[in-house]
Amino acid sequence: MANSEYDKFKSRLSNLLSNFYRWDNWPELRNPNDLSWENMIRDFRNDVLIEMEENPSFKSRKEEALKEAWNMARDIIRKDSKISYEDIPKTCPYTFEEAINIRCGLGI
Repeated sequence: MANSEYDKFKSRLSNLLSNFYRWDNWPELRNPNDLSWENMIRDFRNDVLIEMEENPSFKSRKEEALKEAWNMARDIIRKDSKISYEDIPKTCPYTFEEAINIRCGLGI
């Protein structure tokens, strides 16, 4: 397994987590007439699932990947939301299964 593939997997997972966290915590940012945010979350979710299919060894590292991806996601959330790190949970509020099976009002 190449580290670059694992890094790509973590990056996609971090994007999924950061977008879903914002979706989950700032509903006022949602626009019912604009599906682009939902589509972006759907795309990141599908990318993560494809990466896991193409790299079965990632399944054994999913908890490690979740922790590392959440640290990356916190940076994205802080930058995009202009909130402090203290206001973002230090540990991921989602399990890996929750992250890849997101539904919570999304049409996915």
